[in-house]
Amino acid sequence: MGMLNDIWWMLGLLMAAPLMLPGVQNILAGSYPRGILFLALGAVALFLPEFIRWRLLGGSSPFERIPLIGTAADRGEE
Repeated sequence: MGMLNDIWWMLGLLMAAPLMLPGVQNILAGSYPRGILFLALGAVALFLPEFIRWRLLGGSSPFERIPLIGTAADRGEE
């Protein structure tokens, strides 16, 4: 992992933390639907910078192996 890759992941953590903390607090308080919603939004925010970098700049990414996200060219199919 290079330094720029670390910056992308840190950006994802900075975006996800403010969403995940209320999610955990809501789950502990007993508001499960709201807590799960915040945790799901936090998970999306965590991977969003990596997904944008992968789509804009190309290169290798963990998203290439996911069937619904990766393109046929990424998987070696024609």
